[in-house]
Parts: sequence; structure tokens; C-alpha cells
Amino acid sequence: PDFDPCSSEDENSVPKHEHVIKHLANVEIFVAGDQHDCLGWITVMELADTDLWKILEKNLVSWSERKRLLLELYDGYKYLEQIGIHHYDLKVRV
Repeated sequence: PDFDPCSSEDENSVPKHEHVIKHLANVEIFVAGDQHDCLGWITVMELADTDLWKILEKNLVSWSERKRLLLELYDGYKYLEQIGIHHYDLKVRV
């Protein structure tokens, strides 16, 4: 694969991919007193410098650039899915 898979043996492992904004940490969520049954985790990520939607709305990029951006977004999304991270905050705008 063209990515560094996250390994449960390496607690300092943070997923990395050229089309995913920088991961700072993955925080596992447990019920108090139960360290064996992980309920899930939250991924803490770097804040983006700009909002892609605003760039697209203002027509600051060509159609070919939009296509490239879409393919890169999809590539990053599929990478996260492959390593078991699911993005539950996807927004569809028309």
C-alpha cells in the first residue's frame, strides 16, 4: 500500500497520507474503569488554513483543478476507510 498502516502494537502510530490533513492524535474512548472494551476513538486533526467550499464557491479554481481536488479527497477518504477510520461528518452541499 502507499500509506503507513496504523498498528495496534505501536501506540505512537498516527495515520499519514498526502491527501489527509495532518493527524495530531487518536484518542480512544473507554467506559470508566474498563480498559478492555474500547467504545471508539476521536481523531484530533490540524485546523485547515482555508475552507475548500469557499474556494469552490468563489470559482477560484478551474474545472480540471476541481476534478483533481475531488480525486485527491476521495483518495484520502478511501485511505482512512482502509485503515478503519470512518468519517461521520461528511457534508453534501449543492
